[in-house]
Order: sequence, then structure tokens, then C-alpha cells
Amino acid sequence: MIDKYCLYYSYKSIGDVLLINFSDDLPMSATQRFHDIEVIYHDDQIIGYNIFNISKIIKIKTKGLIYLPSHLFIDVINSILSNAKLPLLNYPASSGYVIGQIKSIQPEDHNDFINIDISDKRVTATLQKDTIAVGDKVVVALVGTSLSNGQVVHAEKSRLGMINSHICTFIELNLSESQNIYIVDEDGVIGNDFFQIGEEENE
Repeated sequence: MIDKYCLYYSYKSIGDVLLINFSDDLPMSATQRFHDIEVIYHDDQIIGYNIFNISKIIKIKTKGLIYLPSHLFIDVINSILSNAKLPLLNYPASSGYVIGQIKSIQPEDHNDFINIDISDKRVTATLQKDTIAVGDKVVVALVGTSLSNGQVVHAEKSRLGMINSHICTFIELNLSESQNIYIVDEDGVIGNDFFQIGEEENE
């Protein structure tokens, strides 16, 4: 079973194909086609699938990154993979996008170093100056989380400490085309998964 993966679908930009990526750091070296499934390899290791003509099986309303696919959606994908005798996907435990609250802002060169409370721990991020204030609630993508542009959040060093999260904009959350930081409503619960909607299908 595959635990870590991201799903992407955009009919307008790539056609009727669901992209499933397991790794952001291993390059493709070969592919193999099984009817409507293309298996992507790095050497002998499977690093992803492309499932073509996916709308014949399930309708996907999402455009772009599918942040937290429902169990029902994963069951449908696993049925396709099982018929081809390929490794299946585990249900996602979380989207990797959580609600946090800004606790402090420290100046760092051209950016600010941000400390963020996500309930069970503190995380850090950097941002251009004057975009948020202490007390604001924001959505942070944690280390290992895929962003809408295909990048994956990695921990990295800065002068004031390790950076281990990314503060998200409207467009990165697929809420609008705005590049502004998305500020969560006051009733947003710190530490909650921003995309968690239980068992209901969210595609």
C-alpha cells in the first residue's frame, strides 16, 4: 500500500487524466502502459501512475491538486489499480494543510520569520513583510505536503532558525486567483485540518 502520494486533475491543462505522484525527488526513467493506466518508474521503483479517461469511471469536479480525497474516491482508484494488479493507495490521514495562529513575527532581511501555533506544536515560516499580523489565523502546509504548483514543502535553514512550513495564499488553497495570504475566520480551530470534511466525497 502507498501511504504518501498526491493527486492532480485538470482537464483544461492536461486532459482527462488523473496524475498520482509518489515522489518529488526521483526522476522518471521509464513508463509502462496497462490499458488506461500508465505506470511511472524510477529504475525498478514505481513513483506514480497516470490514469487516462478517468471521467468514464468517476467525475472529478476539482481543478488542480486534490487536497484530501475521500475514502470513496480512493476506493474507486484502488479498484482500477487492483484490476491491473498494481500497488494500492492507503486512505490519506490528513491533507497536510492545518489552521495555525501567528504568535510572533521577527524581522529577517527582506522577509519576516513567523512563529505559528498549530495546537500540538509550533512551526515556522517566512513571508514578505507587512502581510499578516500577530493573532491572525492562517493555513500552513507542513513539511512533505504538496503545493498546488507541484512543489513540496521541505525544511530549510534561515538565519533565525529552521523553516518547516509554508503559509498559504487564496490561490494555493484553490479559493480564488488572489495571491494574498488567506486569513481564516475567527471560528477556525487551531490545529484542525483545513480540508477535513469527514467521509463525504470532495471531488
